[in-house]
Amino acid sequence: MNTNLKGPFLCCRQALPNMIRNRWGRIVNIVSIWGLLGASCESVYAASKGGLVLFTKSLAKEVGPSGITVNALAPGPVETDMLAEELTGPELQDLAEQIPVGRLGSPEDVAAICVFLLSSAANYINGQVIPVDGGWTA
Repeated sequence: MNTNLKGPFLCCRQALPNMIRNRWGRIVNIVSIWGLLGASCESVYAASKGGLVLFTKSLAKEVGPSGITVNALAPGPVETDMLAEELTGPELQDLAEQIPVGRLGSPEDVAAICVFLLSSAANYINGQVIPVDGGWTA
C-alpha cells in the first residue's frame, strides 16, 4: 500500500502546486491489469493498484480545470526480471501464447504509451486507464 498507493499520492501532492500555478501538467500513474480485474493470490496488490485507478480518475476530475491531465497505464505481462523470477521458461511461453499479439510486453511498449500521454498530442485524454497488454484482456 505504501509503495503502490501512498507513493503516487505523495508524488502528486508534491508536484501539483507547481502544475496548478503553471496551469499545465501531466501525470501518468502505472497501475496494473490486476488493479482492473483482480487476481487470485494477489488481493492486496490488486487492491493497492485498484485504489490507484480510482485515485487517478478522481484526481483527473479535480485538476483537469487547471490544465492538468491525469491518466494511468495498466500493463499486462511484461518481460521483466520480476516476471522471470516468478515463472519458469515454459510458463512464460504459455503466457505469451495466451496474448493475442503472441508475445509478452516489453518495458519499451509501456514507455511508448507513457511518452505519448506526456505529450501535447494527448491533451484531450484525461482520467483514462489504458491497458498495455497486447489484447490479453480484450
